[in-house]
Amino acid sequence: VVVSSFFSNPLWIGVLLSALMLPMAFCFPGRGEGGPAPILPALRELWNKPGFLRFLLWSAAQALTVSVYDTFYPLHLQALQTPSWVLSGSIILGVGLEILVMRMGQVLLLRLGIQSAILLASVAGIFRWSGIALTTWPVLLVILQSLHSLCFALFWLVSVQWIHLHTPRNIAASSQSLFAAAS
Repeated sequence: VVVSSFFSNPLWIGVLLSALMLPMAFCFPGRGEGGPAPILPALRELWNKPGFLRFLLWSAAQALTVSVYDTFYPLHLQALQTPSWVLSGSIILGVGLEILVMRMGQVLLLRLGIQSAILLASVAGIFRWSGIALTTWPVLLVILQSLHSLCFALFWLVSVQWIHLHTPRNIAASSQSLFAAAS
């Protein structure tokens, strides 16, 4: 009974792909030359860098809003009994506009600066989530969700720019890894 129900679930494809990746690991070279990078000095330097901890905390807070979106937005729409086009329209419009904001990223950051971009992303997020919580009108839900483009794209652009400007090249990989872990 368990076997037949396992293969009737499309998630078995993930198991199959993971099993196929396992032998592929042996196709890659082992350890690189020179040994592991000295991570502790890099972490100490980053920890002592002014603003780095704030940057990581901001990144974690922004990442949590993405988790809220991924987890609760579809449930919210389901509770409102909205038509299915609301969720798909929200995703399509939000990601499409996100790509546009990313494309214009350099110009936006030059005009706004890091602090103003963070403020704009934060205000857009407050407006977005407040509006989504208060409205039941499907078209307005899609429009409000399109603010994801500002919230996430500006977050990403600012993060990349901040790391570039505030992290020495010799520890940039450590900084990027900490950012990825925080976000």
